[in-house]
Amino acid sequence: MNNAGISGPTKRITDMSLAEWQEVIDIDLTGAWLASRAVIPHMDKAHSGNILMISSGAGRRGYPLRTPYAAAKWAMIGLTQTLAGEWGQRGIRVNCICPGAIEGDRIERVMRARAESLGQPYEAVRAGFLSGAALHRMATEDEVARVSLFLVTEVSAGVTGQTINVDCGSNMN
Repeated sequence: MNNAGISGPTKRITDMSLAEWQEVIDIDLTGAWLASRAVIPHMDKAHSGNILMISSGAGRRGYPLRTPYAAAKWAMIGLTQTLAGEWGQRGIRVNCICPGAIEGDRIERVMRARAESLGQPYEAVRAGFLSGAALHRMATEDEVARVSLFLVTEVSAGVTGQTINVDCGSNMN
């Protein structure tokens, strides 16, 4: 499971340093590439395996003020599809989950940073996150875990190269 990631800066691209950009790309995207590259030879020998990428709802649409994060998460979806195509014939499945806002400390930090960056009240930013979801709530860690289990078990043996949103209907594509 490639789940390492950082939020990165919440600012316009013109206010961002190359170092801030590179740190997010290195951790969120290059880390997934390196981990996949390291495990695939072992899976190839076994003619079996599952790689699960954890991208983000930001990997499905533009995300103003979060340029490197969105770019890395979009690229993880492409990495998922490419690896699935390269290694499927060897019995290796590769899938991706795009969680939306997940209730907890991390999204609280993201919303507070967004509110500060936009000069808006935190409550307005939080309300925007909730109202954008069909279920008018954030997903939970348990909901993401259940989809993860589905994707790495034989129940989903015919599924590879796919990306599933777990976001309470925030992004329905």
